[in-house]
Amino acid sequence: MKDVAIAIAVGSPSATLKLVKNTFDSIKKNIGPCDWKVFICLGLHIPNEVNKFVKDYVREFNSNFEILIEDEVSWATFANKVIEESQDYKYFIMSHDDIELITPNFFSKVTKTLEKINKQVGWVSFTD
Repeated sequence: MKDVAIAIAVGSPSATLKLVKNTFDSIKKNIGPCDWKVFICLGLHIPNEVNKFVKDYVREFNSNFEILIEDEVSWATFANKVIEESQDYKYFIMSHDDIELITPNFFSKVTKTLEKINKQVGWVSFTD
């Protein structure tokens, strides 16, 4: 079983190259040693420079980044598609295209914390 699937929708006309790049680069830098993949929903109404960046990034880092949907779909439709595609992953993260992952070795730190809880955890939220 793989470790973690990450769903990120890049769909807003106000999406910026800087924010999307920071999101992708910060995941690569800080997710830590695990088997992970970012599944992307690429909206049709994003700025051209963001569209080009995402497609180029996915081509360069295709073992960890994949455009799953290139269309205008609801957040729920995208989430359901990623859940369907990520059945062989133990964990699932739903994120935004403007979040910066700043915690080094994030995955191992979170899983160590979850292991200390003596019951099943269905949902974890992070605010900082």
